[in-house]
Amino acid sequence: MLILHPVTFLAGLHGSGKSTLGHHLRRKHGWTHLSMGDAGRLARAGKRPNNMSLRLFVELAMYRTGELMSQRLIDAILFEIGKHRQITPVVIDGFPAKPEHVAMLPPDSLVVHVNCPEEVREARLNHRAAEAKRLWTPGLTSMRDSDLPSVIDAVRKRIDSLRLLELDNGANGIDALCATVQDIIEIVRETAAIRPELPTGQAAQAF
Repeated sequence: MLILHPVTFLAGLHGSGKSTLGHHLRRKHGWTHLSMGDAGRLARAGKRPNNMSLRLFVELAMYRTGELMSQRLIDAILFEIGKHRQITPVVIDGFPAKPEHVAMLPPDSLVVHVNCPEEVREARLNHRAAEAKRLWTPGLTSMRDSDLPSVIDAVRKRIDSLRLLELDNGANGIDALCATVQDIIEIVRETAAIRPELPTGQAAQAF
């Protein structure tokens, strides 16, 4: 019998802590983490992770940040989610990016809206810009950030088939983050059965 594990989508402004939360679910709980931003940067650099399908790699390599996602790329993302959720729970950040993407999410998915105080978010973005080759101009709003309210509204309109969690992610450190992760896991447990441990030899996966 095919088991489909839960899928969690992380939505929030740049610097709100989505990727940090996804990394934590992978490291501490064995989930597969699909970070569309990280995956795109790897693909455009010609680096394909072992667990990334060729289909997604090719589409991401052609995609440029700020462009509208093609239907081929969206289909490749959904295919990747479907493949990995046969093995572990899956957490994704960077999708959905537009309100029209919400209609394509699997039923019973959990959407986590990650909120963060503006001063904390700006401090994170400034640190990111200083430490990595990821440019950010203070005060500049990305297209994805501008579309976020419409994305969350679209999720609320699908409340019969999606679950929405509003999550406050401030400056309280890893202990607070761990507590919020546990909240997410308990909500996801209500939507589908999660195997408590990965099968022997099965490593958590990430892009």
